[in-house]
Amino acid sequence: MTNSVSEEIIYIKHRAAIAGYVTDAITGKGISGVAVKVVGKNLSTLTNKDGFFYFVDLEKGQYDLNILVSKESHRIYGGSDDEPTTTIQGIAVESDGKPVFDLKANVALYPTRLVGSVKRSDNQNNVPKAIIKLRGSEIQTLTDDKGQYFLSGLRSPVTIQVSATEIATTSQQVTLEPGKQQSLDFNVKPTPILKGQVTRSDPKDPIKNAIVNIWYNNELEASTETNENGNYTLSGLPEGNVTVQVSAMGFATTKLERVTLTAGSDTKQDFSF
Repeated sequence: MTNSVSEEIIYIKHRAAIAGYVTDAITGKGISGVAVKVVGKNLSTLTNKDGFFYFVDLEKGQYDLNILVSKESHRIYGGSDDEPTTTIQGIAVESDGKPVFDLKANVALYPTRLVGSVKRSDNQNNVPKAIIKLRGSEIQTLTDDKGQYFLSGLRSPVTIQVSATEIATTSQQVTLEPGKQQSLDFNVKPTPILKGQVTRSDPKDPIKNAIVNIWYNNELEASTETNENGNYTLSGLPEGNVTVQVSAMGFATTKLERVTLTAGSDTKQDFSF
């Protein structure tokens, strides 16, 4: 608890009061600037930076509180200018001059949440460590070992982008209900894979450390070197026609244009010098 909150509690400790916190149910952090209104009375206050609020000098009895988030937070926690995000009922106030920290006065608001899974369309295998990004923001997360993800605190509508090694980047827009949890699953295409072997023409010995470059739309897309057996593999490539360029020390560079790559398929292309 911060010093500012402690000082406020000391201030009200000898006066009848309702006090509590408004927090985010997922992060546990206090929500500032939330309007807290006593139903049936002309009393209201705003939560401070820690989400803390209080009312002093109330008569003995029970009170209901309306919780209204700020206008810019309606799309996260729900509610509107006219309708409260939530209502807390039956907050008791005693008459012995002590503050009442009734647990009912502490309210956790659920933000808009999105959950789902990412699977490969060809075999329905889970895709772990896929990047789930909210387009136009810095909000992102990774899928777990089961290919599942969770995002919260979203402002609807949102566009979710999914990317990972060996799958084609895809995105989808979804409209979310404020303060609720919804699901959005992705079936993603695996990216094309290009593999092959680089050898001498005669005798057919493998060429180690040959450089294989992939060009797409006149830009270098990917590059790798052959292993000791002259083999190479490139994944995460774009779908469509690419140019493959191979170079090795002591040999003339060779280039093959319009090699067609298809999502979900392996393309084999050997080279012989």
